[in-house]
Amino acid sequence: MMLSERQKAEILEVIAEPVHACGVYEDYMIPALWKEIEKVMKKFGKDASEFQSTDIIRKINNYIKSNVSIRSQYFSFMNGLEEFDTDELFFRTALAALQKHEAMCAGYTEATRCLLAVYGYKSYTLISKLPGANKQLLHYVCVVQNDDGKYVVLDPEREGACERKGYDFQKYLNGMTYIVPGNDFCNEKIGSTGVGIRASDYLARSTTICRGFDEIGELIEIMEEKRRGKT
Repeated sequence: MMLSERQKAEILEVIAEPVHACGVYEDYMIPALWKEIEKVMKKFGKDASEFQSTDIIRKINNYIKSNVSIRSQYFSFMNGLEEFDTDELFFRTALAALQKHEAMCAGYTEATRCLLAVYGYKSYTLISKLPGANKQLLHYVCVVQNDDGKYVVLDPEREGACERKGYDFQKYLNGMTYIVPGNDFCNEKIGSTGVGIRASDYLARSTTICRGFDEIGELIEIMEEKRRGKT
């Protein structure tokens, strides 16, 4: 199965969003990304039109959850290194998730969104604060609207972690605080340490937030209004 030009264009739109790792991609990496996505398409084994939305959304989520591990080395600067290794930024990408099977949450989300784009689903990236006072790094999640009009939060990285620890994932999701990534976040998402703004600092200056996923649709409407304002 080969990607069409339309599918490629929609994937590039995801990568180009300032919240993602557009600045990390070099020209040679794009054909490599096409190749990895086409491998996944072959594993899925159906044309997009043959899938129901709930099936393909679940299939994509479970594929990323089962085939990608968190890139723990990304945090090595916290264990005595003097500065962040910028080569690690690669692991914020969909290519790292699909090719190396390791990524940060940003890479998990970008890969999930790229695969959703292949099958015709528009998705969004929200930033979140994980439950627990000790969770001080901002976290990426994917939101997609299924054919029933319901917004679904996909977080294959945290879902896998909850399953391993015996946590109720839906309860965990509902314990998150969700935030629209503004220009300030996008400008500071890397920072000098690779992890950008502390969650508490960003929450203190953010107004477009919701606690729990019942109001996710309102955040998506805000994002859409901002996009329409640019056109």
